[in-house]
Formats: sequence, structure tokens, C-alpha cells
Amino acid sequence: MSENHFLKTTPPATSQSVSQTTLDQYYGPKGMPSQYLGVDVETTGFKRDWDLIVELGHCVMRNGQPVQVVSTLLDWTRSKHVDQDWLEKKLIQVRHNIEGDPERPTGRKWPITFERLRDEGQSPRKVLKFYRQLFEMIRDEGGLYVMHNGWQCDVKFLEAAFEEWINDPFVFAPHEVIDTGALVKAAQMHLRPKAEESMKDYFLRVVRAAAPGVLWSLDGFCLEAYGLDKKYELTREDIHAAGMDAYAACCLLEELRAGEHPQPRKPTSKKPRKRR
Repeated sequence: MSENHFLKTTPPATSQSVSQTTLDQYYGPKGMPSQYLGVDVETTGFKRDWDLIVELGHCVMRNGQPVQVVSTLLDWTRSKHVDQDWLEKKLIQVRHNIEGDPERPTGRKWPITFERLRDEGQSPRKVLKFYRQLFEMIRDEGGLYVMHNGWQCDVKFLEAAFEEWINDPFVFAPHEVIDTGALVKAAQMHLRPKAEESMKDYFLRVVRAAAPGVLWSLDGFCLEAYGLDKKYELTREDIHAAGMDAYAACCLLEELRAGEHPQPRKPTSKKPRKRR
């Protein structure tokens, strides 16, 4: 790969330029594929060798428009390989971490409970096999995958789950996953890809870079800062449902590609909580 001409010039002073030139560098004059798949996982924690995927969701995008948004719960309540007391306690813990105390609610929602997994969930093996086939189909059609903080979280959990639970490994190629969280962070830090740097290495470099005060979470920053709440009628209550997170990541990518959003801004600050 020859050095991209964008890397030889002084970076423009707009946040949009980083996202647009990054995608230009990796996809060239033809641009991104017209079809891509937004993907999100909801889990019981952050340790891929210990925690479980409890919901998988996707959003199929064609020519910048969503054509399918799906969320599927994975029913681990019937698995002999999973300690049920551990599972129930982990789900309660995650809910508390996201929603906060009743006296100090965060405004965020965690809709996944042990009872919902039991009553609405599908066989984990069946769900994972479906997504393994879906990912292969997207790859065969020359599409790509869009995830928010994907290389740090979703990719690792998916690759581990495919290997452990269905014994059918799937490895995401360095050029296949666009990380919208990394794009938002890079836009604020004016970090561009280096010559000969793969897209995966670039996104991981951005995510790992120290950035005090820089925000890029979907519900805590991007919904308001990029106008997703108004233009796409997304709310904080929608986030943390896997299908809606996948859809939100796709909406965010379209805004980043268009370059029509304002300079990212911090949401309206709340009054500081009093210490007990």
C-alpha cells in the first residue's frame, strides 16, 4: 500500500475529516460496500473466557438504509454447562451496574433478565450457528461488519463463542470490521491511520490511546452529540438491546460518512451527586 495522500497534508480542523479520510484510505475511490451488517452482543461481563453472550443482534444495511433489525436472546438457563445461580447473579449485577441504584438511577436500561432468557431465549448453539452462517454469507458477498467498540469487545466474544460452543471458528479479517466507537474517538483526537497500518491496528491504537475527557459511548455521548436521538428517534432506553445497538452503530456510521453532523459536543451535564 502506498502512502495515502491525506497523510501528507495538514489535517482539516473539522471532526468529520478524520472519519471520512480514514474510510477513503481503506476503501479507496469506490468507497465502502453498499451492503454491511451492524452487529452487537450483550454479555454477562467483560471476560470472554468466562462470561457469556446473552443477546445477539444485527442490522442489515443496504445503500444506507436499514432493511432488517433483529435481536435474539440466548437461553443459557437450560444449559448443563452453566451454573444457574452464577448466571442469575451475574444478570442482576449487570443490571445494577447499568441502571444504578433506585435512589440514583442512571437513566440507562438493562432489559435482560434470567426470566427473559428462560421464557424468550433460543438455544445458544442454534443462535451461534445462525450468526456463523450469516457472517460467512456477508463475507462471501463482499460486505463488512460494523460494531461500536467492536475490536475490544464484540469481536473477541464472537470468535471465542464460535470456537467454544459450536466448534466452528470464525476469525474477522483486519479490513472487515469498522469500529464506530474508535472513529468517534479518533475524530476528537485528530488521529489518522499511519501508512501501511491495517484498519484493525489503527482502530486498536485509537481505542488504547489515553484520552482524558474524550467520550465515545453510544448512550452517554453519541446519541446527543451526533443527533441520533432526533434524526433516528433513538433513546437511551433503546441502547443495550443488541439489535437496537447494532442499528444505532449503523446510523452513527452514516452520519460519520456524510460529514453533515456538527462538531461532537458533550451532552448537557447533570448536577453532581452528593457524597454520602
